Amino acid sequence: EVTHQLQIINSVAAKLTKAQLARIESKQEVIVSVNHSVELAGWNRGQRRWQPKAVVADLIGATSAHYQYNFGDNVTIGFLDTGLDQLPGLSVDLYGNDKAWGTYDALNNTVHNYDDEANGHGTHVASVANNSDFDIYGKIYGVAPNAAIVGIKAFDYEGKATYADVIRGIEWALQVKDQINLRVLNLSFSGMARSLCWEDPLNQAVMKAWQAGIVVVASSGNKG
Repeated sequence: EVTHQLQIINSVAAKLTKAQLARIESKQEVIVSVNHSVELAGWNRGQRRWQPKAVVADLIGATSAHYQYNFGDNVTIGFLDTGLDQLPGLSVDLYGNDKAWGTYDALNNTVHNYDDEANGHGTHVASVANNSDFDIYGKIYGVAPNAAIVGIKAFDYEGKATYADVIRGIEWALQVKDQINLRVLNLSFSGMARSLCWEDPLNQAVMKAWQAGIVVVASSGNKG
């Protein structure tokens, strides 16, 4: 049973018995990889205190960019994660213009204008990058509050995903990148090293995104 057509890496994901796999390998040369699991880089169920202080822009040195009115205009950021909640700071930019492209559900291969984000991690990560709300001192929460955003939902409510769903999400990002000006793809998750980098299907898909001109931002992990 073929579950995913992964043209981005010239592959398919399929459910096979050991006998079926042996029969395929006896007839043609194939490279086989298990559909490994990946997990989010940390557990971040949404939790908001009343107007906490905005600190991210200061911590990473982005405040000077804000002073020059550089707010990420005319760029779309894709968040390959658990989806996106429809919060005001993620729905409109500093001028009140709609900036959300909705969510592609890689788990079910569907597109939605609105999402039922059940985990909170995707919304948390997107808020760091893109929240256009202000704190009590008038500082902006997000680093690029005027950038457009799109959710790419490959992780379930427990923050778990498979290689196949993540790769399908990356492939969709490449398909729409020119249509929605997707310039940045954020990947805040991790998995064990299973093989050499250039043989790993997930790494191959990430390289395809980079080669297509997308800036790929990957977390270095929360464990050092």
